[in-house]
Amino acid sequence: MKIIQLQTTDGLQKRVIRSTQNLRDWLEELGAPSSSYVLDANNVQRTDLEDLDENVVYSLAAFSPSRKRKRVSSELSSSTLAELIHSRSFDEAWQALEKLSRHYLGDGNETHDTICNPLKISRTWKGKDGALVKSLRDVCDEVKKSIQYPKDGRAGRVVGIRLGSGCGKSHLLLEAPRILQQHGIYITYNLDQLLTFDCQDGSKAVLLRTLLRLAKLPNKMCPRFIGSEAGQLLMKLDTLLLRAFVVHQLGMIESSIFIGVDEIMELQHQLVVKAVLSELGEVAVNCYHHNNHQQCNVFVSSLKEEPFSTASGRRIFRWSPPVPDESAAELILQPYTHDRDLNRCKVLAISAAGFHFRSLVFAAQAIAQDMAPSVQSILNSVIHRWRERVPESLFAAMRDYVLDSCRGLPLHRQSVQVHAMLESYLDEKLSLPPPLILGAFGVANAGNEEVDGASPLFGLFNCDFAYTDPAKHLEQFGLHFDIFRHSHDLSVLSSEVHVAVRGVKKDPAWY
Repeated sequence: MKIIQLQTTDGLQKRVIRSTQNLRDWLEELGAPSSSYVLDANNVQRTDLEDLDENVVYSLAAFSPSRKRKRVSSELSSSTLAELIHSRSFDEAWQALEKLSRHYLGDGNETHDTICNPLKISRTWKGKDGALVKSLRDVCDEVKKSIQYPKDGRAGRVVGIRLGSGCGKSHLLLEAPRILQQHGIYITYNLDQLLTFDCQDGSKAVLLRTLLRLAKLPNKMCPRFIGSEAGQLLMKLDTLLLRAFVVHQLGMIESSIFIGVDEIMELQHQLVVKAVLSELGEVAVNCYHHNNHQQCNVFVSSLKEEPFSTASGRRIFRWSPPVPDESAAELILQPYTHDRDLNRCKVLAISAAGFHFRSLVFAAQAIAQDMAPSVQSILNSVIHRWRERVPESLFAAMRDYVLDSCRGLPLHRQSVQVHAMLESYLDEKLSLPPPLILGAFGVANAGNEEVDGASPLFGLFNCDFAYTDPAKHLEQFGLHFDIFRHSHDLSVLSSEVHVAVRGVKKDPAWY
């Protein structure tokens, strides 16, 4: 470490320098390119810190910094960054952006973008025999082929994931880069952010969000930057110019890129959503063609199916991750079971949560906190956690959906209102987690959090015998379903099945 003195056009400069790289960074701050060097009194070139003496005043090699470079190195004005991008001085523009963005890093109280809420598991479930990893790689390869060899003008470039609330979308978008060993950029539109600028021009805003996330700004701070004077000047730049800047910066990363965009429907306006999808697709294509075939995988999640098309009608790859199974429950439970029997805990968790990620996490946390956990006590806890997230008005729609499903009516044949209300809560198999079903039928209601153990619906989810006596478990399930069916006047067979007895005239629903 040395105190180096350097005579510049702005006067004598002094700086504590700790390494040769630190010296080069200082020269860049002063407006000199990274290839510059310093001269001693005899005009001898000095390039390494160990060659420099603290008692000597050095000069900069013959170099007159341009006005723009001096502005980048000193106090940045709001227009400097936009000017540098407009002149395609992307390297200098990135330095300027990093400096400006330091004022928006926040106070540390923002939600950490790399942690799901609630914190789920330290390791990611990869599916039975690695099915999730294989499926993820397969869809990335499919997108790459579509970009390499487009069959028509509608070839897909972006992957869409439609899953209900709590089905693991955010966790997957955060963990996929690690699974694929790619550089991850996570953009989310939730966290109660201000989305005014995104809705005004979704294409430019998502490009700026990508740059700001590269500069390590929290998602919640991105709208503040975009709303600043510098950000608004960037929003006035041409989209092609901003895209070129983004592609240039992504090209500085040696690995492939994974851009995960979460909860895109928070933008609410379909035209804006489609514009964002189109722009992200253009980024992916430009990365491939201009960054030496760099692969940029773009995955977008939504609670609803509706937005999955671009402004031009280009196809979106639909991807359905494998549904969690018992191995997922085991993985989630491991940090919470302590010295308890894992199989017993697994029975409790699956009874209360089914195979629904968020519910499994709630169940695992409840098991850890309960001295003598039971199916009822865990369900009580999980239902209480869900009630904080689901309005009471939805339970009536859930009840209608379950009854019609038992009658054999698929979702597309049920009322439009039910579909619209419940789509955000259904998983890939159009299933609801047990706590929501129990809440819908009043087995546990807002006034009484105790689950009614005598309810036939509770008996359907009670897996006490699942791992000790499978035959008894099947008998128990059949018995309680018959009681549940009878109490709601449901047919034995689906309404899709027509039973005819020769020579006998009966109402089609007689069975």
